[in-house]
Amino acid sequence: MKRSLFETVMVMAYTSGTAFGRLGFLSAVVGINCTAATGTPSVTLAVTHSDTVDGTFEPVDDKRIFLDAGNKVNLAVGMFQHPVDLLGCKEFVKIAATITGTATATYALALGDKDVNPV
Repeated sequence: MKRSLFETVMVMAYTSGTAFGRLGFLSAVVGINCTAATGTPSVTLAVTHSDTVDGTFEPVDDKRIFLDAGNKVNLAVGMFQHPVDLLGCKEFVKIAATITGTATATYALALGDKDVNPV
């Protein structure tokens, strides 16, 4: 059973606002390490989607993309991960982070919940 994990999850370094193909994956976890130079900034995540990688991306109207938070979520500075439900999304998705205040961030993205699992 342990070995099936390698075939059902894809993890990648991610750049905020870059389109990725979610075909075959029903959920994601975005990891963010946000470091503040001064003050206490916050991070807001927003999800958009499109049928093509170079098409017009529109906001996801599924209010459950982030559980109990509507289609955007505000997070405090630090290292954290946040689940994203991709079930109602089109084939290409962008997760964009807006940082308030003086801060830098690095991102990682894990796609999971594959719709076809190995036997």
